[in-house]
Amino acid sequence: MSSYNKRRLLTLLGLLSVAAVGLELHSRLLTRLWKLPQVPSENARQEEAIPKGFARYPWYKWQPQPTTELPATIRKVEGKISLQLGGYGSDAASQELLSSGRQPVYLINDSDYDLQVPSQDSDIYLRLEAKLEDGRWHRAQYHQHSGCGNSYIRHDLPAHHFVCIYGHSPNSGRAAKVRYAIHNGSDDMLVTDEFQGSYSTDDLALSEFDDMALSEADVPTLRSFLLRETKPSLLHYHQRLEYLRATAWHALTSGKHDLNAAISAAREIHVFDPSLSLPGNLESTLKTWTESRNKEKAAMRRVHGFYMNDKAAAIPHQNNGTP
Repeated sequence: MSSYNKRRLLTLLGLLSVAAVGLELHSRLLTRLWKLPQVPSENARQEEAIPKGFARYPWYKWQPQPTTELPATIRKVEGKISLQLGGYGSDAASQELLSSGRQPVYLINDSDYDLQVPSQDSDIYLRLEAKLEDGRWHRAQYHQHSGCGNSYIRHDLPAHHFVCIYGHSPNSGRAAKVRYAIHNGSDDMLVTDEFQGSYSTDDLALSEFDDMALSEADVPTLRSFLLRETKPSLLHYHQRLEYLRATAWHALTSGKHDLNAAISAAREIHVFDPSLSLPGNLESTLKTWTESRNKEKAAMRRVHGFYMNDKAAAIPHQNNGTP
């Protein structure tokens, strides 16, 4: 065999060897990918198995008025911020409110300073709660985050002013002790007195794993949801499971939970679902976020989740959660 043909043969054998190695690597990669959780299809399969529901809740206008204009039947707490139940009259307007499932609720700022009230699409996160057989309060009104930053604004509520808004009041459902609470992420949540009312079991189910529930959840709850050990029993028609998983993952890695518990859960969940984005240095990142969150929280001048102006900041804050 000539030297020329030998060189050609060696070149061909080299190319075949490279191709074989490439095929082997490709085969191994496919095998690994096949063994990984098929996240998009798993989300779809799980979502298809969950019944769908719908929720429609009352809207209201933000129109602050002086507390001197409060109805005679509504009591204010002198010098405090309070949330008070309104009533229904016998006039046509009151009966229309009653039939449409709207409960008048009065947010009263009888303090000496102005407030800014966070909202989403003009909703200040007023939610119906029901006291169930376990003796605990459960939210029975659905919430879904907005994907538009313009949805989030702050409403002004001047000193010694009030605003009448509407709470969700189902015309039919299961009888229970109920109340209204403003779920804006505050530690000193503002609530009304409890009263005899009703709640919808569908509303209760929709609220169990919605955006608000996952944002407020503890580490074990987030872990079990992200590992698919728990799932919604009812899913809103406009909600997608992948978005809820993103909300839960963000809540877990936001820096508001115990650092060690959050890191341990995040590592376990990321192995199960690699589609969730994990910072390169998880410990350092979460520690930084936790410190930043605590610093920001300490700097914020808030009461019941409402922002106080500079004048208000000079007033000592009582330890009982009211100004």
